[in-house]
Amino acid sequence: MNQATMESIDKARSIALTESAGLDNESKKMISENVPKRGFYRTAGDFTHYYFTWNISSHRTLTVYGDGDAKTLEGHKIVIK
Repeated sequence: MNQATMESIDKARSIALTESAGLDNESKKMISENVPKRGFYRTAGDFTHYYFTWNISSHRTLTVYGDGDAKTLEGHKIVIK
C-alpha cells in the first residue's frame, strides 16, 4: 500500500471516529484496528469517487464516501448500514 493510500485511510478513520455519533467502544476499536475495504474511481476531470468501509459488527458497516479530492476526502459523507 502506498503512502498516499495510507494517508487517505488515516483521514477516513479520523472522520469515522469523530463524526459518527453513537458508536460503541467495540465499533470504535474495529475502526481503529482494521484496514477498511476501499475504492477510488476517477470521474469527470480531477474528481474521484472514493469509499472506505469498515465492518463494525457482524451485521453492520460504516462507510466514509464522497466525490472530490481523495487525499483530503473533500465532500465526504458517512453512512452506517
